[in-house]
Formats: sequence, structure tokens, C-alpha cells
Amino acid sequence: MNPKFRVLFCDDEGQFRSKFVSNHANSEFKISDCNDIEALPRLLDGMKQLPDLLVLDLYHCKASDSHEAIEGNKLVELNAKLQ
Repeated sequence: MNPKFRVLFCDDEGQFRSKFVSNHANSEFKISDCNDIEALPRLLDGMKQLPDLLVLDLYHCKASDSHEAIEGNKLVELNAKLQ
């Protein structure tokens, strides 16, 4: 089966990336993965052909201290850059 749709899955946890790729190995999707959301804009910019679907793991625990709040703000900034 030739892959019809290109999917880029970005998650910082290797076990989740591996499972996602494995779960869709025999589907009509060609799955690529990345582990660094901050490098994602450069990765996309360097692609000859953009993915049909971009799946981002944006799960973030409830901010309970300033470090987590700062990390959450980085995701908001990245989202603004991607739009």
C-alpha cells in the first residue's frame, strides 16, 4: 500500500512517538516524527513538501509553579508563530 497522506507527529516522549508510528505502520498514512516542538518551525521550513497533517502533543500539566507557567507561555508563543 502506498502512503497517501503524510503526517508529522511531534511529542517530547519517545514512547508515545514510537507507539503512534507503530499503530499506524500499516495504514494509508506515512508517519514522520519529531521530539522538539521548539525546532518544529525550522523543520517545517526545510521540508520540500509539507505534511498533510501536523499532530502536536500540547499536553501540559496544570501550572503549579513559575517554571511550568513559563513553559506554557512558550507553547502559546510557538502557536502564534505557526499561524
